[in-house]
Amino acid sequence: MTTPLQLCSDASLQRPAPRNPPSALSLLLGLSLLSGLASAQQAPATPTASATTAPQPALTARGGLARVLQAAVLTHPSVRKAESEREASAIGIDEARARYLPTLSAQTNQGSNSNVTWGLIRLQQPLWAGGKLDAGVDIAQSQFESSDAALLDSRRQMMEQAASAYAAVIGLKAQLATAKVGVEEHEKLLELIKRRREGGIASESDIRLAMARLATVRTQARDIGGQLRRQELDLSILTGGQATADDPLPTLYMNWAAPGELLAQARDAAPGVRRRQRDVQTVRHQASLHEAERWPTVYLRVDHDTGPTPTVYNQPATRTGLYVEANVDGSGFVGYQRIKADAARIAAAEEDVRAASFEVDRRLKILLNDRELAEQQLQDYDNVVQTQEQSLESALRQYDAGRKNWVDVLNTQRELLDARLARDRARQAAADSQLRVAVMCGTLDPLAGLQ
Repeated sequence: MTTPLQLCSDASLQRPAPRNPPSALSLLLGLSLLSGLASAQQAPATPTASATTAPQPALTARGGLARVLQAAVLTHPSVRKAESEREASAIGIDEARARYLPTLSAQTNQGSNSNVTWGLIRLQQPLWAGGKLDAGVDIAQSQFESSDAALLDSRRQMMEQAASAYAAVIGLKAQLATAKVGVEEHEKLLELIKRRREGGIASESDIRLAMARLATVRTQARDIGGQLRRQELDLSILTGGQATADDPLPTLYMNWAAPGELLAQARDAAPGVRRRQRDVQTVRHQASLHEAERWPTVYLRVDHDTGPTPTVYNQPATRTGLYVEANVDGSGFVGYQRIKADAARIAAAEEDVRAASFEVDRRLKILLNDRELAEQQLQDYDNVVQTQEQSLESALRQYDAGRKNWVDVLNTQRELLDARLARDRARQAAADSQLRVAVMCGTLDPLAGLQ
């Protein structure tokens, strides 16, 4: 009976002769690569370029304010620029983490008096860098977060401009409709005075005065039409020609919260403040990098000579060892001054955060004040319009009774038209302020397709 041990022994005799064992260079290459991969895996957890792709809004709305906002954040070049910068920052994270891996270099040389060429292949793996590699990854991560906030800031700026242009178009359309009504009312007054002239009741000067007032109102309507076309062109440029202001403003975003609540929302949603906060982290990580640069770096280095002369100075062709590399610029004073400068940069970045927060508060309070003023004006002009409409009816009755002259009637009609236009402008100003506040607070982000 054959024992298992004998089976193994017999099988080993039947195997072909083993090949030459792997060279030391091959083993060290593998060890260096494994060491680099292990260091990269132990690096601070950061998103990769593929995992940090910004969510892209889609042009899904068919019309109205939603389509205007979506088109603005999709088509404008400034937003596309910010998207590219964010993508580059995400790739920078992978680049920083790749520094944990080994570095392979090669060089060749040829003697001046012969045709002999030799070279050197070097594989170098950092084993300990005093925190320089970790600080590089932290810098890349904070720069990515800053570019992410910058992208949202760019989108919010375009949303604010597009929403304001949308409110302007809607407001000018209302003013143009009011002006056309004013033209029709002046035409009716002109026909009235012409009939009275035919009956011998009115004079020719009354007709000329009515025609002059009608021409003035028509000119005013044409001016409003010109402003409307300019705003529509501006809106078309902001949206890449993919949206128009056809629908009225949605009432959902015209409701107001308490000023304190709005201020808290604006502070939390402000991408400019968030970007500057990430800039502070970037400066802090850069200071950590400068501090780490004062420490040496330990490498595992493998050198291999190539060419017809495999050895130099009686050294083996393949050499392995630990190397320590350190740089002390200016006898250490350069690093010392650099650390002092980093403290000043951190203080400046923190002040920039406070300045951005102050600007958010200032802008929001101004917009709330403008909105309150516009709302108050809107109520006042509503009362003025009602009063002027009653005054016009009274003036026409008194004109028929002979107690009012024709100039009084025309003046009352002009004051009524002015009050109606002022009411439309106040409504537009209130909508503009509300939309700007809604953008600052992030209320319109879902409408624009932003997460």
